[in-house]
Amino acid sequence: MLQKVHLVAFPPYAPDHNPIERVWKDAKAAVSNFQSDDFDQALTAFETHIAGRKLNYRI
Repeated sequence: MLQKVHLVAFPPYAPDHNPIERVWKDAKAAVSNFQSDDFDQALTAFETHIAGRKLNYRI
């Protein structure tokens, strides 16, 4: 099962080299102006945005 998984070593702090930083930036931009009554609504909006996107990245 883990045959296709490989680790990539990143410097300790290198957000420009870390693909997840692009995901956070995209999601934050999408939901930053979303008005919610509680945390669960904000979380649902965030998860919906992430699940509905195909994010292209290369290592």
